[in-house]
Amino acid sequence: MDKTKSTIPNLYDEDGSVIRSYKLAWELTPFLRETYTGWGIVLPEANPATGWMLPVPATLVVGKDGRVAASYMAGDYSRRMEPSEVLAAVRSAAEA
Repeated sequence: MDKTKSTIPNLYDEDGSVIRSYKLAWELTPFLRETYTGWGIVLPEANPATGWMLPVPATLVVGKDGRVAASYMAGDYSRRMEPSEVLAAVRSAAEA
């Protein structure tokens, strides 16, 4: 938040425990590990705490009560929840 001057808390899941608990993580297969390594991408070197694990692209809106008010998950990293839908979910969760 300091770096971006954001007023909205952003989750930094350093050890992958949150994506594991939400079942939003996947481990690269041996074939993909070899392929990534051939490209010079060795995930465990960049992120030792998570190793060969990557997150599933997702948007979660969590209410003040800790419950998930809205979610969007897609295997295609280029698809995201529409910003208007996120705002509507945040507003709805704030009113609850």
